[in-house]
Amino acid sequence: MSKSFKTPEKKLTAAERLKQYNLESHAGHKKESDEILMMKRLFSQRSAHLPGYNWCQDWVQWMLNNHPLLGLCCRHRLNPIGIAPRLVIILSSISFGLIATNVVFLFYRYYDANGIILKLELGGGEAIAVTYETIALWTLGGLLHSLTDLGMWHLTACACCLPGAGCYKICGCLARIGPYAAILIAASLSAGATFAILMRASYEERTGGANEINDDKEWKTVDDLESFTFLYSYLIELILVYFVYYPLMATVFFSGAVWGCLPCIGGRPKEIQRQRDEKMKNNTNSNRETFDDDMV
Repeated sequence: MSKSFKTPEKKLTAAERLKQYNLESHAGHKKESDEILMMKRLFSQRSAHLPGYNWCQDWVQWMLNNHPLLGLCCRHRLNPIGIAPRLVIILSSISFGLIATNVVFLFYRYYDANGIILKLELGGGEAIAVTYETIALWTLGGLLHSLTDLGMWHLTACACCLPGAGCYKICGCLARIGPYAAILIAASLSAGATFAILMRASYEERTGGANEINDDKEWKTVDDLESFTFLYSYLIELILVYFVYYPLMATVFFSGAVWGCLPCIGGRPKEIQRQRDEKMKNNTNSNRETFDDDMV
């Protein structure tokens, strides 16, 4: 019988073992680093899909990372978008709400078209009247408010304007000037909100809607002035925008329902296709480099 002999394994020196360990360790770190960079890039693009996530998981992560309020404290730890740009969006959102509230008020007073639809008794002789004005503010004003918030948020990092995207050659400059445009728009909305508040206060003072000034020409406290009774309707409008209209409209855009009408807003389906095409392109380039190395 022939005996089989095992080839003795070559013993590695200490230097060779150290080199092998470093290669394996660095390979693991490199893979982890590449994954972190990929996640940060996707978060910075407001991506509607993360690798390995299903529809519900993507919706939750998108809402937590992109909602005007939730994004301040619930965003992912790898999200590179800090508090500063989010505060700009919040400032523009609050300013737009003030503009909408005061413009609707002045519109219904100018055309004398307001009327009480429902009166809610609060007790103690106080009541809240639901009028045509508040209905218009809470519906049309809230929808426009939500669209403005979504537009401002995507203006700072529109995925279709980034390198490699379909619209990069046409509007790639928006990826660079978008943040500065957002700051300019926020400042303009703040100025407009201030002007609208002054116009409303001036109108109510002229028409006697505000409390009068006493004989000593001293203003009463803000709580005593009827010029600021619009705050309750404004606060309700903000609640509707942030917790009703914004999630609904963001879900419509996220689902890709408007992809056919607005190619730049494809939501999750478009993002999945983009990542799939990018992966295929990277695999093709990798195979080509491997082939070139074999030829050499």
